[in-house]
Amino acid sequence: MAYKSSRGVAWIDRATKRLTQTPDGADRLSRWLVVAFTILMLSVSYMGLAMAVTGSDRGSFLALMGLLGVFAIWLGFHRHIHFGGGTDERERLVAWKSFGVSSALVGFALIAWMMANGALENARLWVPESKDQWRALGLVSIASLHGFASIAIALMQPPYLPEPGEDFPL
Repeated sequence: MAYKSSRGVAWIDRATKRLTQTPDGADRLSRWLVVAFTILMLSVSYMGLAMAVTGSDRGSFLALMGLLGVFAIWLGFHRHIHFGGGTDERERLVAWKSFGVSSALVGFALIAWMMANGALENARLWVPESKDQWRALGLVSIASLHGFASIAIALMQPPYLPEPGEDFPL
């Protein structure tokens, strides 16, 4: 028995493909979803640092969970770029450029924080006082490095282009 196509089901199918697949058919979430999930996981990591600063013994654990979430996004959505599986020179260039941008952001932020602590010692800026706070700061720094790299890769990739004659009403 032949089934008649439904416009609603066809629209949902096209929208799902647009969100989860690249033009060559590889499964990957849309770049805006990568950005949103990465920001969510980075905020979890930053909340862990804030909890560690207030003295909670669970702050480092929350920072670690945020780091693992960011790292899962980085590996899951961009592993083909980072490990060279089926990529061209442009995609590898975008991956390395994103690490350069991310390293510069995280490095300059840490350097500015250290310089401000040295120059403004009477301003009472925050300095880690316990092992838990140092651990949380390190985990947040690593999460920021990978998170900013994932966001940069997602934003530097060209958007999905539909096939000729294919329209997306989104």
